[in-house]
Amino acid sequence: DGPTIELLVQNEDVFSLICMLRAPTEKRLSAALALMRFAKDNDALRNEIRSSGGMHSFLTLYRGRSTNRDLRVVASLAVAYVLPSFVVKSQVTSPMTMKFLECLRFLVTSPPASPQEVNISRQEMYRAASAGVNALWTNTIGPLIALEKSKQVTRVDMATLEKQISGFRRFRARSGGGVFDQGQELKEVQDMTELAVTLIAHIAKAANQEGVQTAYGIVEQICAEDMARPIAVREGLLSTLVEWIRSKDLSQMRSSASALRYLISIEDKYNAGWIHSQVVNEGAVSEIVKLFNESVGNDVREAIAEMISALCQTPPTRAAVVESNCVIYLVSLLYEHSSPSSENMVHYAASALLQLAAGGIMQAGTSTLSKRGSSVMDKQETVLNEMIEGWAHGSFVQIALEHQGRLRSVSVEAIRVLSEDTNRGRQTRLQLCNANAAQALGKTLKDSLGGLMPLAETSGFGQEFRDPEGPLFTAVKDVHASLRALSNILEPPQKRSSSKHSQSQAINPKEMLIKGCMDLVQSEGMDPLIWISSLPLTPSALSQSSVFMPDREDLVAEACKSLANLSPLLLSDLASSSGSAKWAISVFESLDRMLDTGDEEDSNGTDQELSSDLGIDALKGIGALAEYEPLKIKIVDQTIAKLLQLKTLSGDTGDISNAANQVLLSLGFTEDEIAVQAAGNDPRLLVDWFCLHRALVIQAMARDEIRAQVADMWAAPLEDSDVQMSLSTLQRNLSDSWSAGLEDQLFENFTSDRDSMSYRETLLQQYHYVYQHELIRLENNYGIDHVIDDSKDKRSLLSSHVFPLNHTTVERDWVLSHRQRVLSNDERRFTSSPYLPERVENLLDSCFPCALLRNEIIPMQDFSPEASFDFRALMMPQRQYFSFRREGQLLARLSEKQAAVIDSVDVHWTLCFTNSTFAGEFVESLVQTLYLCPMITGLSFSKKSSLIGIGRDIDGDDEIGSGLLANLAGSLPPWVSYLTFDNTLGDKDLRSLVSILDTMGKLSLDSNIGGSTHNNQSQGKYTCMSIRNTPHISRETWGIFFNLLGKTGPSTRGPVSMPLASLKVLDLSGNKLGDEASALVLELLHEKDSGCSVEKLDLSGNKIGRGANVVRVGDEASALVLELLHEKDSGCSVEKLDLSGNKIGRGANVVRVLKSYIEYYRYDQLQGTSTRNSWKSSLHTLNLAENDLFLGQVALEIFGLLQNNALSLKYLDLSNNGLEGDPYQIIAGSLPKNTALSHLNLSGNKFSSPLIDYIFHHLTDVEIDSGLSFLQLQNNRPLLTRSQQETLDKFLRKSRKNAIERRVKGQETGHDEVAALPEFGLDEVDTGDNMITVLFSAPLVFADDENYLHPFAKLDFDMERELLWQCMKEASRDIELSFDNAHHSRLLATLTKRCSCLHYSGHGHPSNFLPFEDGMGGPNWLNVQDIEDLIVRDGVAPFKFVFVSACHSGLAGETFASAGVPHVVCCRQESELKDTAALAFTRSFYLALAVGQTVKESFEQGCKAVRATPNLKDPEKEMEKFVLLPKDGNHNVPVFRARPVPQWPKQIGTKAKNKRGSWLLSSRNQRSSIAITGGTKNSELSVRNMIQEDPAPSAPNYFLGREVDMYYVLTAILKMRKRLVSVLGEPGIGRSSLVCALCHYINERASTVTEVQHIYFIRPKHGGRNVTCRSLLRQLMDKLEESGKSAPIDQDADLETMLDAVCKSLKNDKALIVFDRTELLDQDDSEELPMILSSLLYDTKQVKILLTAKHSLGQPSIGGQVEHPHQLGPLNFENTVRLFSNLCPHLYTPSERNQLRKKLVVGNEYADCFPGDDWIDASTKSIFSLLGNGIPAKIEKAAYTISQNDLMNLQV
Repeated sequence: DGPTIELLVQNEDVFSLICMLRAPTEKRLSAALALMRFAKDNDALRNEIRSSGGMHSFLTLYRGRSTNRDLRVVASLAVAYVLPSFVVKSQVTSPMTMKFLECLRFLVTSPPASPQEVNISRQEMYRAASAGVNALWTNTIGPLIALEKSKQVTRVDMATLEKQISGFRRFRARSGGGVFDQGQELKEVQDMTELAVTLIAHIAKAANQEGVQTAYGIVEQICAEDMARPIAVREGLLSTLVEWIRSKDLSQMRSSASALRYLISIEDKYNAGWIHSQVVNEGAVSEIVKLFNESVGNDVREAIAEMISALCQTPPTRAAVVESNCVIYLVSLLYEHSSPSSENMVHYAASALLQLAAGGIMQAGTSTLSKRGSSVMDKQETVLNEMIEGWAHGSFVQIALEHQGRLRSVSVEAIRVLSEDTNRGRQTRLQLCNANAAQALGKTLKDSLGGLMPLAETSGFGQEFRDPEGPLFTAVKDVHASLRALSNILEPPQKRSSSKHSQSQAINPKEMLIKGCMDLVQSEGMDPLIWISSLPLTPSALSQSSVFMPDREDLVAEACKSLANLSPLLLSDLASSSGSAKWAISVFESLDRMLDTGDEEDSNGTDQELSSDLGIDALKGIGALAEYEPLKIKIVDQTIAKLLQLKTLSGDTGDISNAANQVLLSLGFTEDEIAVQAAGNDPRLLVDWFCLHRALVIQAMARDEIRAQVADMWAAPLEDSDVQMSLSTLQRNLSDSWSAGLEDQLFENFTSDRDSMSYRETLLQQYHYVYQHELIRLENNYGIDHVIDDSKDKRSLLSSHVFPLNHTTVERDWVLSHRQRVLSNDERRFTSSPYLPERVENLLDSCFPCALLRNEIIPMQDFSPEASFDFRALMMPQRQYFSFRREGQLLARLSEKQAAVIDSVDVHWTLCFTNSTFAGEFVESLVQTLYLCPMITGLSFSKKSSLIGIGRDIDGDDEIGSGLLANLAGSLPPWVSYLTFDNTLGDKDLRSLVSILDTMGKLSLDSNIGGSTHNNQSQGKYTCMSIRNTPHISRETWGIFFNLLGKTGPSTRGPVSMPLASLKVLDLSGNKLGDEASALVLELLHEKDSGCSVEKLDLSGNKIGRGANVVRVGDEASALVLELLHEKDSGCSVEKLDLSGNKIGRGANVVRVLKSYIEYYRYDQLQGTSTRNSWKSSLHTLNLAENDLFLGQVALEIFGLLQNNALSLKYLDLSNNGLEGDPYQIIAGSLPKNTALSHLNLSGNKFSSPLIDYIFHHLTDVEIDSGLSFLQLQNNRPLLTRSQQETLDKFLRKSRKNAIERRVKGQETGHDEVAALPEFGLDEVDTGDNMITVLFSAPLVFADDENYLHPFAKLDFDMERELLWQCMKEASRDIELSFDNAHHSRLLATLTKRCSCLHYSGHGHPSNFLPFEDGMGGPNWLNVQDIEDLIVRDGVAPFKFVFVSACHSGLAGETFASAGVPHVVCCRQESELKDTAALAFTRSFYLALAVGQTVKESFEQGCKAVRATPNLKDPEKEMEKFVLLPKDGNHNVPVFRARPVPQWPKQIGTKAKNKRGSWLLSSRNQRSSIAITGGTKNSELSVRNMIQEDPAPSAPNYFLGREVDMYYVLTAILKMRKRLVSVLGEPGIGRSSLVCALCHYINERASTVTEVQHIYFIRPKHGGRNVTCRSLLRQLMDKLEESGKSAPIDQDADLETMLDAVCKSLKNDKALIVFDRTELLDQDDSEELPMILSSLLYDTKQVKILLTAKHSLGQPSIGGQVEHPHQLGPLNFENTVRLFSNLCPHLYTPSERNQLRKKLVVGNEYADCFPGDDWIDASTKSIFSLLGNGIPAKIEKAAYTISQNDLMNLQV
């Protein structure tokens, strides 16, 4: 009965009302309603309720059993109102929290209530519950969750975990076990979380439905907790959030975005996958993307970007993102990267785009797609298109350029992903290049380099290797992505097919790639790229990291690929001109270092293996660099050996082999010349091939500087002269063509080197691009004595070569200095000096050790307009030569190619050996080479370390094989008439040389006894001989040598042998002859009837000094020389004399001799009185330099005698004699009165400056008409002043003008002094009398009695053909020479032509048979009767002479003789010829016969030549093998009656170019002009019976053992008339070699193989990775256009167009088309090949096709033809051994090779067995296996890899 509820309410008696909650039901409800209102509306009362225990009462009331629903609602509502303040002020336990949550859950799940007519709406219930649960989560549940998270140990090591466990145990011990149960607490927290999240989700959903505003923040909070997210998603919170987005309410959208951000960005992968799938299922993705269109803040946009980024992690949700079309929005976010506040947003957007791009590219790479998959792929393509069109790639690039850290990392990775896109329509890679991606990547590499430094350590595990978030891991990721992207974007795009992608490209690929290269260089990314490529390939500590990371090997691989792709771009014109080419050397060094990894070990001794991809990439880059001339020499020097090793690889490494071969092709070792095969894959010989080529190019550069120097000396005087030619015309001619416009005026024969001009210009430009940053040495610091420290270049292959190719650095400096000189030529100015730059002088000294010879070929110090200044020096490397076979093969190919393009007919070719030793078969093989190279006329041997440039002595002892060189002199071809021995002969060697030359002289003497002379030079006679720098030779030996020059003393009856009587140039400089030996040679020169005809003599550096032994004419040897030269009746004809360096000193006797000469013969001339009969000495050149003439009056007397040309000298050298003083004012009086002297050298003296002024004053008198074109005063002390130099230049310019005018005037008024050819007065004769037909017989096989085929031994007809050609050329008679095949029809044709002379060369037979050819590769055996029936007409043999060059041909020769042939020369029966004997006999015999000697005389000449050959062991026995038949016949008659001709073969219809009348051709015993004009060897196709000039690449030089296979293939083509034949076999078996040999065999039978009129050889480039049928057809089309068979068509024409053009061109032609190595075709193209072949066979009538492949085409019919396959197997045992012995470099001589064959083959019953035969014994099988099992490629490898010991064991 107490106070009423109303009163308590009125009094706000909270405590009483709380107490009333225990009252009966009605009062409880009223009290509860009152308290609920207090808690809702009044903060103070709410706090009082809390502090008075109201919360406990409400909970009790709520949980009471008797509490009805309305009361529960009121109690729950009151709890909700009080709860926010309660949880803040009071300690809330977990049980209480659970009770609160139950209460709140009841509240939100109850329907609206109306207790005591008080309406409680759902909105009020939801608002109150929302506030309560928000407070409860924030203040209680959230902290508990955080506490539990902090208790969990996620990543600890074992030690830390053990400590925690121990501590926990101690805590339990102290607390008596009363610790909390962590598991129970976690369970409680999970239960609370479960209930709270469910409640919040329900409130959020219901509130959204009811339109109740609730606290959105609580939704964000629960979504932020990992424990709550799955519950929230399960309770349907996602749909609520989506509805919030759709509501367009800003607050709801912001809250929804934030909540979704937390939900989607969950780290737990399992829950993330489920949540993301729910997000997709709820359609949230599209709604999230729509937020981009709303006006939301940066925070929302950042949240959206993060969500999209998270959803793009997996393919299913990524597909939903793709469907939502959000790319354009993400791309737009990237534009805001400059704003610091947008960094996170940009990072998320970039990450999302990165994942989208990766997914799109991965999907695009799928080859097979379902219908649904196809739709997805279209969507992915759209994504990539939108990214590129929206310039996302450009934004990524800008981010990478402007930012670091995670923004750069994600951008670089995005660039990497985009770079994987190879869609041709998008051109993504090119777009990246266009957007400066290479610059960004380069900058990333540069900035990340510091972080990579720990990787350079080969061992150690630092802390940086353990921190996945550390700088090392970040740097590795960024660098790997950058390298991968860089290698991708710089990779050349594949060419588009003409039938696809017809739309034009938006971007030029080449330009963009070059731009990318230049951007990378500009970004300074090359240094880090090269540094990365140098990292070890062994694993680092990263390989043991807990996270997957790229390791060093991955970085190196990507760096290598990038460098490989960069290589061709660096060297492009645009990049090179911008300075990018300077990196080429460093790039090469890096790539080359990678090829060394297979041979190296790391610091731990672990082998570093070369992976296939790494090797291919490295070789690809080197191959691109090899196209650039400056890189070629470095590649050849450092890499060639490795290339050859890699080239021989096969199997899984076949791609590496192809790549290595491609590099060789790029280096110029072209397959059409088979240079690689010619060298036998020996790296030294390949280097020789390259260096020979490069040396000729450098010599052309030297000639260019010579031209420039000559122009500087003579161009201005020419302009000043009366000759009608302007300076500009001269300069143009100097640079373009010297002969054009100048042939009749000046330097008409000067070589132009047009053939190499373009190449040289390119080379110089490339050297400038590569080395423009290098400092070039000054000329005066540059020389061949420069020592190169090659201690780091132990493997250098150039070190043995001659300056300037002895080192890449030396060659580089030489070329760059030359370029500077070339550039200086653009501003031509007059120069008075004739001196060339020092490096050019050094080069010429290397080429011409003999100064006299050099000065005549390159007359820089004389006015010689007739000189060509043209030379080719073939500089052989320093080596120990046991043989010259392989080098000779290269030399023959090179000289033939060079001769074909030279534009001059007056070229001096010389072959030079420096610092080499000789042994074995060197002489014989060298002689054979010289016979194949008739253009080589000079030979020099030098021992001079300075020429090597590295101060290295030759290997071995001082003995260099000089004895062999002496023997060589007697075997040389007659055109080799210039011989130099520089410091190479010993005393014994000179005696041997004398003996040999004396023998040859006697032979020559005997040949002229009959009175028949001809204008050829006999073998063993020389025009120039130089024996210099040999001071150890004795006086007695010199005496017998001088006897070769002529005879002294009383004359003797009859002819006397004087082998060197024809010598015109003799160089004895540096021999320290002394006065006694000098007296001998001078006495010889003095004798009038000595027969000595030396015109140029060099006695410099011989220490003549005072000549006490020269008593008859004075005490000074020099005086003796001069006296001889100035004695009218002495018989001496020396014109040039060099006495420099002999320390003449006072020279009193010299003065006496000169005065006596003037007094007796030139006194009137000296006085200026014209004397008609005045005699003058032949001497016009005198060199007295370095003779200490300052000690006496010699120089003064000479100057005095120069007046009025009394001394008649043209050249006088008094340099370096210390001349000084006023007495030399006499020069001023003498020179103006001398018009004969053209060159005066006074350099190195001590003329005072006033004296020089005095001399110049008299010389520059306007009345003086001086002929002094050269006045040298260099290095005078003091040096000339500038004014004096200008005065000298002015004087010399005028003098040279006078010289030009006199020269031109002399040409206009004079007569050509051309010796008339002798007239023989012959009657009109039959032209057949002067005709020789040579029949070569070379059938491939013959059949035995059992019809088994056996091969004929291969005969080398090339040397015999060349020898006969040269004999006719040297004889220069009107004789017709032709070559044909020994076919019976061609023999009859020879008779029809009424040919009088027949030469048969082929095989003989002991049974008196001659094997002619049957036209199909087989023999046609002709016996005695057959031959007689063929040739005898009306009982008379038509031939006057027959030469049978065949073994076992004695009976055949007798057959010709018995048939009536009056003269037959043959080999005696059962004899075999040796090469050297055959060469000597044939050459001497035919030369004598051609010039008109009798058959008997000619035969004797041939026999004597064999006898005199020094290399034969038994020449007498060899000579007896030649027989002249009939034995009783009259052979004292000539065969030919032919007139001399100026040039052979006769030039019909063309005007021969006039040749200079130089000293080389004006001597009494002049050599015949045997200069080979370009292409002579191949130009006379009809004469040589060839179908075409170049039918196919040459077969290997040691191609053997395939005669039977060739016969089968040839039979199929010619006899069986098969139009489609294939040669099948594995690579290396010899398929290509066989078809090449077969093509040449057919080509050399133009008269007999009529089924083929042209051969087209098509071979894909070996090493190419994309060989297509189109490329093969393009080659065929090019050959047809070249031969004039087809009009040119567009290079981009499609396959069908080209095939149609080919078929039309060959429709009626008899052609053989060879498609070689068809297995290299791509898979698709290999299937297209039969279609092409079918068209060729259907649309042509007579075209035959020959294929080489691994397998048959496998089709029954192609173009109506059945394929005829021929399977090629291995060589048999005998041929395997033969090939091995020919190739093995350890077998130096024929005897050694024959010895190996005898030991392994002769007497071996298994000689004809094959590797697969079961019946061969174990020993033979073992040898077979060691030598390559009959596979030629393996045999070659075995030959070049076998060691000396293994070879010896093999022979044992």
